[in-house]
Order: sequence, then structure tokens, then C-alpha cells
Amino acid sequence: MRGLSLAAVLVFIVLALLPNGATRIYQWPWSLTTALLALAPIMLLFLQRFGKQLSLGPDANLLLGLLAAFVVLSALTSNFAFQSLEASLLALGMLATVFCMAAYVTFGSSDKRGSCLQRWIGWFGIAFCLVSLLGWQMGTLQWEGLRVLAINWNAGETIIEWSPFNYRNESPLGHSNYTAGLTLLLLPWTLGLAASSSRLKRIGWLAVTALVGFVLFTSGSRGALIGVAAMVVAFLCLLGLRGSIRPRNLIGLGLIAVLGIVIAAFSQPRVRSLVQDWSQTGELNSGDEQRWNMLKAGLLMGADHPILGQGPGVTPLTYPAYRAELDGGVESALQLHSLPMQIWADLGLIGVGLTAGIGLIAVRRLSVSFRNESAGGPMVARELVLASAATSAMGYLAFSFTDFQLDVPVFAGLLAVNLGVIFGVTRKEPEVQGSTASASAGTGRGGLTHAAHLLNRAWLRRASILRSRQLAAGATLLILAPVLWTAIHSLLARQAFSSAVDKLERGDTGAYVEGVRTAMRWSPTNSFYPTAAGLGLLRFTYLGVSRETMAALKTEAAGFFAESLALNDDQEIAHFNLGWLLLPGNPKAAEHHFRRAAELVPDKGGVYLGLGLAGFEQGDRRAALNGFALEMVNDPKFATAPFWDIPVFASFRQPAMERAATLLDPGATDSAAMDPRAHSIMKATAALLQDLANEGPPGPLLIDRSQTALTVAKTDPSSRKSAIKDHFLRQRQTMIHGEAIDAYAALFDRTGPDAKAILNDPAGKEAPLIRETRRERPGYGILMRNLDVPLPIDAYVVQENAVVGGFFAGLFPPKGYLPTTVLVQVMQESEGSSR
Repeated sequence: MRGLSLAAVLVFIVLALLPNGATRIYQWPWSLTTALLALAPIMLLFLQRFGKQLSLGPDANLLLGLLAAFVVLSALTSNFAFQSLEASLLALGMLATVFCMAAYVTFGSSDKRGSCLQRWIGWFGIAFCLVSLLGWQMGTLQWEGLRVLAINWNAGETIIEWSPFNYRNESPLGHSNYTAGLTLLLLPWTLGLAASSSRLKRIGWLAVTALVGFVLFTSGSRGALIGVAAMVVAFLCLLGLRGSIRPRNLIGLGLIAVLGIVIAAFSQPRVRSLVQDWSQTGELNSGDEQRWNMLKAGLLMGADHPILGQGPGVTPLTYPAYRAELDGGVESALQLHSLPMQIWADLGLIGVGLTAGIGLIAVRRLSVSFRNESAGGPMVARELVLASAATSAMGYLAFSFTDFQLDVPVFAGLLAVNLGVIFGVTRKEPEVQGSTASASAGTGRGGLTHAAHLLNRAWLRRASILRSRQLAAGATLLILAPVLWTAIHSLLARQAFSSAVDKLERGDTGAYVEGVRTAMRWSPTNSFYPTAAGLGLLRFTYLGVSRETMAALKTEAAGFFAESLALNDDQEIAHFNLGWLLLPGNPKAAEHHFRRAAELVPDKGGVYLGLGLAGFEQGDRRAALNGFALEMVNDPKFATAPFWDIPVFASFRQPAMERAATLLDPGATDSAAMDPRAHSIMKATAALLQDLANEGPPGPLLIDRSQTALTVAKTDPSSRKSAIKDHFLRQRQTMIHGEAIDAYAALFDRTGPDAKAILNDPAGKEAPLIRETRRERPGYGILMRNLDVPLPIDAYVVQENAVVGGFFAGLFPPKGYLPTTVLVQVMQESEGSSR
């Protein structure tokens, strides 16, 4: 049992300190390691035979047991039961850890065990902070410093002020919010060590606490400020309950703490810039907009399954169905960035009620425990450990309103440690009923009868305890059975898929397909594997294979996409790519998939172009024009794309711009409840597209509206390249390759005295001025919790006019400028009017 515990602790530490540890768990064989780590505390329950020390008290035992059972029930009833059951293993491991930790801190001398645990956490905090700062320095800061230095050196002056605190510390877990969350969990424990240590050690642990606080500061997290404030409030409340501080002093300390938090917040450049942007624009930035829409999605997801929820761990699979109802945000989401909202979406009302009940029990026990302590004087070791656990849990849970992290083992584990300490230390021991020794002290018949009666009661109580343990073990096995069955099949599927990807990287597409088929047999309801098969084959078609091989691979990829959509139709990535694969031979089927992709992600670039081409291939000029116009509505820069240099489509350009301008006219939509900003940008974009339509070939109009282009065009030819480089350095803060500078300069030189003719040349004449890319989907593996997938790439070839992107990007609104609901309304009205 000790060996298993030590092994679990070591794996826990390794997963927390390895680079990108939060996502590494989605890669084989780390996914196997993570599953075994989650299983370890469950195995410890059986090794300890569900003994007395594992009890948290009747109330906590009942609620945690019900929560474990309900997590599995919710997963079993989910629309994606296999994936949800797989995700449930970590949740069950977390709940088992609560019981194991309570047993650890209450076995023998609770003071010694608690102090030992606190030292373990303190040393882990030291290791984490050193690894974090080293990774931040050697990774983010070093790279950003070299980039800023290069730009400033090329500009000949300082145009970018470099400050290390402008760059958030993402090391080692891979995201700055993870850095913030982990340091919040550690901070009270190191501070508790400082309070419980002797003078010299106290200085050392205070230095460690300062180090943890500094790492927290480098994360730049605003949610962490809420967590720190909650910690201060929680600790002051504990002191107040204990009677160690007067109410008047309590208020004063609270105000001082608030002032300190505000000062610390505004010393962070990122926080200052966010406040400044808000004060100037009164609008949310793109990241906050996405988080707000995730909350809206969570409300909708929970409302559709209010009792049992959607099932744990299936947000990436359910979120796309709600994407069209959100005014902005990501195409899909791994989680909803809020613990309460995630519980509501995953587990519904029952899950929210059970978790709230567990929290209330913890708060009540803490209140009773600290009220019973004698007032005044320093806290004893037991109190310090309990206060550290309580403050850590309270601060982290307050922070978790802004982020959800319990799908990462280190956060689930440390929160379980805190809860285990709280429930274990505050557990009320049962009263002793008497002893057979004292009872048998009597003499005579009455004494013997009384002794026999007590022995009988003791035997019955022992039998009752034995039955309770057997019942607990049986219930645990019943809860665990479907989860274990799913986890084993999932791990076998992951291993087969990882092996298949290795063969694909060696160029063996046949072995790759065979390996994916094996994974699909182990996990037959998981749509990820056929989608991944299609994406892998699709990427391989662009590696210089023969025309016949390319056609065969595309056909096989299309078949896999179709199989995947039969399992889960809410996959934009499969619909979008299948549409492009079917377009040449089956435009009607391609149109269906483009429409479905547009329903799932209305602002997806290229999807309306696909609709237009599908209409064109079917001989429907009106449908083609409507699709091209919608692509311009979604991305107005498409009006200047090299696509229009193709002779067969050139005649569509002007009517498509005119139709797009009409669709964007706010009077053509229901603008009564429209955001004034959206109303204004639609009007400006409609005017720009109408002006371009009236002008003909793009050039003079854009030149007249771009001071940068006019300045470069009028520059002496000998200094023109320098002016172009200066534009990119100052306006876009990016370096530009020499061949691109030469191409830009040559394009300006050819115009002669008429600077307004710059854009009249066919786009294909200058290779560096045409950007041809296939969009990659680097986040797909994380969303599907499997990073072994080959980097997905779209079948759609994006062609962009680099002149427009370089000099006139500011004249066009960015992607996603329209609220999604408005774009959906425009799409629906355009479809109705085109029939």
C-alpha cells in the first residue's frame, strides 16, 4: 500500500512539472499513466478494506458516495456515453483521494501526519516555482526578447517597449491560468509552514511564500486576484470564529488586504492595459467575449438536460450544437472556463445540489471546529494544517468561477487533498459505549448477564461494521464497473491509434488505415477515430504523391468522414472537408455538407465560397452568386481575392459585391435589437463593398483611403524598399522577407506616375504577393483529448492578396466582425430571397 501511494505521488509530481503537462495527458503513453494515477486512490480504498479511518462522517460519506454514483449515471445517459465514462475516471479518482487523504491525516498522530503533509506540499511548491520560472525565462521571455530586439534593431530605434510582465508565465503546464490556479492552491500551505516553523526555518518558508506569490504575479491572471481576495476573507473569518481577533480589527485588516490586492493588481502591466482598454472602448476584448459566450453556451447546455446534465467531459462534442446561438467565440471549446457552469452543464441540477451540499458540510464543520478552539494565542499544528487546507480550497474555488481545471490531475488532486484534510480533521469521533472490562467487573448473576449483553452488542456492532464495509466495497465496484470497462477499451483504442500514426509518419497509409480500424473496433461509438483517419489521409495527399494515389486517398478520406458523421453529425471539421472532397464529382452532396458546416460555425472562412461553387457546378447561377456574396459578407477582403482573376468567375465579382452590400445594409435586417456597434460596422462595410463594385478592378479606391500606400507610392524609388520595411515594422511589428519587399517595390515601380493603378495587375504575376495556405487545426487534438492525431489540415486552399493584407488590412473589418446571430439572420434572408 505504501509503494502504491509513493508511486502515485511521484507520477502526480511528474505530470505537474513536465512541460505542457496539462495537455501531455492526452498523448500516448501519458494517457495510460493518467488513467493509472486516477485508479490508484480507488485501489487504496480496497487495500484499506474501507476501514474506519476512511470515513468522513455519515453526512459527507453519503453525499460523496451519491456524487460518485451520479457522475457515472450522468455519463451512462449521455449522448456520448463512451467518451463521458472515460472522462469520469478522473472524477472518481478525485473523490477517492478525498477519503484516502482523510485516512492519512487522522491515522495515529494527526498533528504529525498533518505537518508531514504540509512539508510535502511546501517542497512540491518550491520545485514547481523553480521549474515555472526557468521555463518562463528560457521559453517565453527569451523568445520574445529576441523578437523585440530584432524589430527595434531593424527599425533603428525603440518602437516596442519590452517588459517581462507583459508576457504571461505559461510554464510548465502550458497555460498562464494553470500557473495561477496551482500557485493559489500552494500559497496558503507555504504560509502555514512559515507560521508553524522555528525562527530560521520561518524565514526560509516566508521566502518560499514570496516566491510562490511572485510566480502567481507572473501569470497575469485577473481571476487569481479574486482567489487571493477570497483567501484573505476566509482566513480572517477563521480568526474571527476562533476569537483571535476583535471585529473592529478584523474589518481594518480586511480593508488593508483589499488595498494591497488592488496595488498588486495595478502593478501588473496586463491588468492595467485591460482596464485602460475598457475605459476607452467600453467593450470586452476578444478573450473575454469568448468566455462570456462559453457561459451562455453552458446555460443552454444545462437547460437542455436540467436533471442529469450532458455528461462529464463531453463539452467539445456538445458545444458545436450551440455555436450558432452565440455572438462570437471559439468554434468549439474543451471546457467552459467556469467550474459552477461546467457542473451545471455536465451534471445538471442534481450535480449542482450534491456539490453544493458537500461545500456546505465543509463550511459548517470548519465553523464548528474553529469555534470550539480556545481564543487567543498562536494556532497549534492541527489548526494550522486545517486553516491552510480551508484557505487553499476557498481561494481556489473562488478563482474557479473564472476557469475550470479539474480535468487536469494536479488540480483535481490538490483540491481533493484540501477536502480530505478538512473532512478528516473535523470528523467527529463516535462516543465510546463502554467496555467489556468495566462491565465484567461486577460479580454475581447480574454482572454476568450485563457482561453477556455488552458482548452481544459489541458482536452485533462489529457485524454491522463488516456489513457496511462489504456494502461500501460492493457499491464502489458497481459504480466503477462501467467506467473501468470503458477506460480499458479506450486505452486499447488509443494504443492502436498511436501505433497507426507512427506508421503513417513512415509513409505507410495502408497500415495507418488498418490501425485506425483496430482503434474503431475498440471504440466503435467514438467519432474521433474515423475523422482522424480522414484528416490523416487528407494531409498525406499534399506530399507529392501521384495523381492516381491522390485520388484514391481522397476517396478513402471521404469515406471515413462519412462514417464519422454517421456517429456524430455535429462536426464542422468533417462536414467542411467532406464538402470540398465531394465538390468536383458530387456538388449536390457537397452543398449539403457546406450548409451543415455553416450551421455549426456560421463565420467559418471558405464555407460560403464552397456553397457558391456547389451552386455553380450545378448550373445554378443565382445560388452561386448568393454563396459568393455571403463569403464577402463574412469576410469582406474576399472581394480582393485572387479568385476573381479566374476568367470564368470574373463576371460574378461586381454583382456579388453589390448583393453583399445589400445584405449588409442594416435596413435589410431586423436592427431593432442590434448592437449599435454592429449596426455601424455593417453600414460602413456595405458602403465599402458598394464603392468597390462601382469602381471595377480594385485599386484607386483603396489607395485613396490608405495613407500608408499613398506615402509609399510617392516615395523616391531608391528609398521605397526602406519605406515598405518601415511600414511592416511600425504598423504590424513584424519582420518581412527580402523577396516580399522586392515584390512590393517592383509592383509600385511598374505603376509609373499613376499610383492608383497598383492593384490592377493580375494577382498571379508576383508569387510572393499571393498567399496560398491550407488552414491547420492545431487545437483539434486537444479538443478531442487525443494529441496523437496528425496535425489536421483543411482541403480548402486559401488564396489571399498579400498587397491587401499588407497595406489595406485596416480598411476591412476583421474576421468575426459580425455577431453570429446577425450573420445567421443575413444568411437566412439571403437564402429566402435567392429562391
